[in-house]
Amino acid sequence: MLEATLGKGYTGGKNINQPIQYSEYFGSAVSLNATGNLLAVGARGNDGAGQSSTDSGAVYLYKFLDNN
Repeated sequence: MLEATLGKGYTGGKNINQPIQYSEYFGSAVSLNATGNLLAVGARGNDGAGQSSTDSGAVYLYKFLDNN
């Protein structure tokens, strides 16, 4: 589940249905926390919320839930 998008112009959390374009370089950096339930994925070419700032970059934060 996508928890948030962190970057220029993004506010709040739970940014669901964020379109990702090839030119954003989604996955250019990744980090998984020690417990394995949070994943940060870098997108160095992201243009910010509403495409307002060319190549400002963003981080997509995913949280994994184990409901079993």
